[in-house]
Amino acid sequence: NEAYNLIKEYDIDLIITSLYGKGGDIEDFIKNIGYMDSNEIPIFIVTSDNDHEKKKNLLNLGVFDYLLKDDLKEEITKHVDAVFQDDEYMKNLKEAKIAIIDDNSFDCTLEKDMLARYGIQNVDYYNSGKELFNSNKKYDMYLIDMVLENEFGKTLIRQIRRNNINSSIIAVTVLDNNKTLSNILNCGADDIKN
Repeated sequence: NEAYNLIKEYDIDLIITSLYGKGGDIEDFIKNIGYMDSNEIPIFIVTSDNDHEKKKNLLNLGVFDYLLKDDLKEEITKHVDAVFQDDEYMKNLKEAKIAIIDDNSFDCTLEKDMLARYGIQNVDYYNSGKELFNSNKKYDMYLIDMVLENEFGKTLIRQIRRNNINSSIIAVTVLDNNKTLSNILNCGADDIKN
């Protein structure tokens, strides 16, 4: 209860906790933090227990990292630096202009919800590359579905890259053929999200 009160009362940037504590189960603690609208606070678990299943379950609940007590000082320093670097990336993402080109309304809804969860609101959605190009807008980042109706994402990537060399282009695809994925990257995509 004391931990919950501190989280409610103060603007907490980081939680470091042990795997085993008084007054409750760590899984319940993490779930309850998520319900408190504090789920963006990075949580580090510090333990000497290297139980793979426990680690996997906690990471699936949203724990930022699972640290073993060996080399603790070095590990915490490294991970705290990473958290602050992630905060800087997130700040940049929140300020970026993002275009999502996807003709599947279900996927668009999922992407919209995921981005909104992290406070990323500066996003425009397009059903086709034609719709995007007709808008005459340029973006900092593009998420492009590779298999659009009557269009192929590789063509869009080439056109976007020609006109906006500094933008980040992420290809979104269920395709998994290595040659196809390499070809997508060669067209100008910066990354691929499967």
